[in-house]
Amino acid sequence: MAPKKGVCPMLLNDRVCHDQGKGCPYSHKMSAIRWWKMTAGQERCGHGANCSYLFTGSCLWFHTAKDRASVARLRQQRTTEVSSGLAQGESLDILSLGLGVEPFSIAQVKELASFNKVADGEIAVPGAPPRFTPLTQPLRMQADSNNEAIPSRYPQYAYIFEPLLRSVQVMQPNVDVFGATDVISNVSNLLLQRSLSHHRVLSYRFADLQLVVQAEVDAYHCECDHDTPSPELVSVTPGKAKRHSDPGPLSPGRRHRRNSSKPSARASPSIAFAALALDDPGDSPGFTPASPITHPSPTLCVHHTRRSIPAPCLIEIKTRNARSPALSTDEAQLYFSQRTKLYLARHDHGLFSPGPELVVQDMEQKLQLWEQDQQATLRKLADLLKVVRDRVKVLKGQGVERVSLLCQCDGTGREGGVSVRLCERAEGDGGALLPPVV
Repeated sequence: MAPKKGVCPMLLNDRVCHDQGKGCPYSHKMSAIRWWKMTAGQERCGHGANCSYLFTGSCLWFHTAKDRASVARLRQQRTTEVSSGLAQGESLDILSLGLGVEPFSIAQVKELASFNKVADGEIAVPGAPPRFTPLTQPLRMQADSNNEAIPSRYPQYAYIFEPLLRSVQVMQPNVDVFGATDVISNVSNLLLQRSLSHHRVLSYRFADLQLVVQAEVDAYHCECDHDTPSPELVSVTPGKAKRHSDPGPLSPGRRHRRNSSKPSARASPSIAFAALALDDPGDSPGFTPASPITHPSPTLCVHHTRRSIPAPCLIEIKTRNARSPALSTDEAQLYFSQRTKLYLARHDHGLFSPGPELVVQDMEQKLQLWEQDQQATLRKLADLLKVVRDRVKVLKGQGVERVSLLCQCDGTGREGGVSVRLCERAEGDGGALLPPVV
C-alpha cells in the first residue's frame, strides 16, 4: 500500500533527491515508487505538454513521448534564446566547489529601499504591497487559459537594475551600492502574478560576500494600522479587470461539488487566486496625483510616496494543486529574500477551501532548519559567487565589460548534469543592467 505522504517525485522520475534523509517529506522506498508507477502513475496528466512539473521533471502522472518531446524542444528553444549574442565563453568547474566544512549563513541584514513597478519606465518610492486577507469561505477559480499574456502586461524598463539603483538613491542617499558590494542580484519570483508589483532591496553578508538583493513581495498581512487609502496606481493595461477584495462565496450546492470534467491543459489558478485574495491597489498605501515626481535619468520616472510597510508585515503567497508535490524553492525563496511569513493555499481542481491548514505560517524555525540541511548547497553557491566575482574582475581588466552567466541542466538532478559558463556578450546586444552613467 502506498504511504499516505506520497512518493518522492524526484525518484519517481528517475532523478536524484538531494533532500533524501534531510527533510524531504515524501517516501523514498522503492517498493512505494514501484507501486505508484503500476497504479496511479498510469493515469495521464491532464496538463499534457503544458505541465510545469513535467518541465522540472517532477510530475507524478503519466506523460506521453509526444509530451516529453515537446518539452525537450521548448528547453532547446529557451537555450537558443538565452545564448543569442553570447560568445562561447569559459566553463566553470562547479564539481570542485563547496568542498569546505565552514558553515554559512546570512547576517547583518539591512533593508535599503522599496519600490513599486507601476508602468513602463515608472516606479513609486517607497513602495507598498497590497493587503492580504486569508480566505474565510470556499472559493472556486477558473484556471488562466493563457499564461503567455502575463509578461506582456508586466512593466518594462530600459535597464533591469535601474529601479533598484534609483530607489536606494532616494531612500539611502549615503549608501554606495557599487563601492561596497560584491554581488547585486534579484530573488526570482517564479510567478509574475500582477501587473503592479512591489519590490524590496536588501543588503546582507553571505559567506564573506556583501550582497544587495532585490526581492519581489506579494502582499502584507498584519494587525498594524496601515490603512491609508489612496488613488489607484497607474495601470499598465487600462480596461483590464481590477482585483476584488471580496470574492463572492460559493453557493451551498456548489461548495462540495466535485468537478466532473478532466483537468484541462491550462495553467493553475494561481494568478486568479492572488487577484481575488489581494485588495485593490487603492486599499494600499500609494501615491496621490500631487506626489512629487523626479526624472533621475532619461529612462526612469520616480513618484515619491509617503511611507512603506515594515518588513515583518510582509508575506509570501503560494498556491498549489492539492495533488502536486511540494517545491523546495519555497524555502529557498523565503531564505534569500529574508521573509518569514508564508500563506500556502492548496486547491482541488480550482476549489480553495478554508481550513486549519490554510493560515499564515511563521516559517522562521523551518528556515533555520532548512539552512542547516542545505549547508552543502549553500557552500557551493558561495564558492560559485566568489568565482564569478573574481573572473568578472579579471575580464574587466582585459577590456571585457559585458558578460552573462549561463546555467544549463540536463533535468536529471545529478550534480554532473549541470554546466555553468561565463560568456562575453556582444556589443549592441541589449539587456544592459544599468545605464552608462548612474
